[in-house]
Amino acid sequence: MKVAFIQTNPECSLGSMYIASALKEEAECRVFIKAYEDDFYTSVADYKPDVLAFSAFTGGWQELLTISREIKERVSTFSVFGGPHPTYNPDIIHEEGIDAICRGEGELAILELVKSLKREDINYKIQNLSFKTENGECIKNAVRNVNVEIDEIVFPDRDIYSHYFHMPDFKNNICTRVITGRGCPFNCTYCFNHALKEIYSGKGTYLRVRSVQNVINELKFLKEEYGIMDCDFVDDIFGINPNWLEEFGISSNNLGLPFSCLSHVEYLNEKYTQNIKKAGCKLINLGIETGDETFRRKVLKRSYKNTSLYKAAGLLRKYNIPFCTFNMLLLPGENIEMATKTLSVNLRLKPFDAFVAIYQPFSGTDLAAYSAENHFLDEGPIPIPRDFFTDSILENPQKRKLIRLFYLFSAVVKFRFPCFITTKLLIYLPLDGLYKKIFNLYKSEIRKRYLYGLQGLNEKMSLMGFVYKLFCHKEPKGPFLKITVSRN
Repeated sequence: MKVAFIQTNPECSLGSMYIASALKEEAECRVFIKAYEDDFYTSVADYKPDVLAFSAFTGGWQELLTISREIKERVSTFSVFGGPHPTYNPDIIHEEGIDAICRGEGELAILELVKSLKREDINYKIQNLSFKTENGECIKNAVRNVNVEIDEIVFPDRDIYSHYFHMPDFKNNICTRVITGRGCPFNCTYCFNHALKEIYSGKGTYLRVRSVQNVINELKFLKEEYGIMDCDFVDDIFGINPNWLEEFGISSNNLGLPFSCLSHVEYLNEKYTQNIKKAGCKLINLGIETGDETFRRKVLKRSYKNTSLYKAAGLLRKYNIPFCTFNMLLLPGENIEMATKTLSVNLRLKPFDAFVAIYQPFSGTDLAAYSAENHFLDEGPIPIPRDFFTDSILENPQKRKLIRLFYLFSAVVKFRFPCFITTKLLIYLPLDGLYKKIFNLYKSEIRKRYLYGLQGLNEKMSLMGFVYKLFCHKEPKGPFLKITVSRN
């Protein structure tokens, strides 16, 4: 039995790796990445997979559906779609090219599916799965109880990506990502967590954290097997249990693995910051989302004030922990005044990087419902774009100006030039092509410094060097390298 996990781009899918581990005794598994294959369809067909597995995100699932149809024309195989989009949009089971979908956690469900396919007797009653039978009938099953014995889940199988480990930075991206638990205690309206909690209502404890020793064992394995030099914890919020975090800090001392993680301003007190510093944290990501406190509290359901953000930033600077902020623009009903509040807050926070995305109203979330109810969104299917860096589908009379601010946002926060007032003027100028070049160059340069490892955190970005490269399209030499803008 062979299982082919299909991806379009070189992204790390912990879900696929966890499922591959669950299938270890039943099937051979590998990933096929379309962007890395010279003849993608021939490569997949030559592998002769019995199962095609897709982790589908809203905005990218249509492309995966096209790929599934194309492969199924070349080889007889069973296609199953899992991930966020099928979980919250289960009706895609009716689409041609999909034989089954998986909602929620998939390790046990896909294992049962593979076992039944090996017997050539499909079990159409597997929980978490919905099926389309040969006669076109759709069978939808309920989700099973959550797996509360989280320490018993086998470590993700990273070798399913080994065919691409020779690609620059790719192995590090795959082998350094670790998750210490599942679930989130918050109910932010733009996020899927509140919807997933409803799906698993009455099915067991939604928020689960692995034991410290279990996490340490995985880190030791990754260091010995793959030689990782740092780690990226991708939990929704890392270290939410103070006792767990303190124990982790003590246990991880001998590993010598610096790490990055995502935290929350409501956890960033003195004790938390001390413990996470002792544990080896070198970079923290914080969700700001918007600088407008009223909108953040009433609409996004994030209750903290901007003063709490400034206090958290002060603590992080006190313990010399760089931090990045996550922000959104073109939120439903957002205007220039609201958006520039977000810019102003970031300028005051002085982060290492201010990541910004264009808000997308994912179906199934409360904020998407809010967008529709307030007539910022047309009725019917939501045509989410492939990424967060293209456009907004929400109605907004100031959309063009807000997108210009989006392109300039990160560079303005990083270099603090042009000044805040000048930025407010620039968004009225139709220089969209230049602003997009600034955005793309900044994203490329900042990526070199921390997205593929923490070793680059100390590399400074030169404003003059950045401008030189923007207009001359080459690396600066000489004095440009000595002119740096750094606030950390």
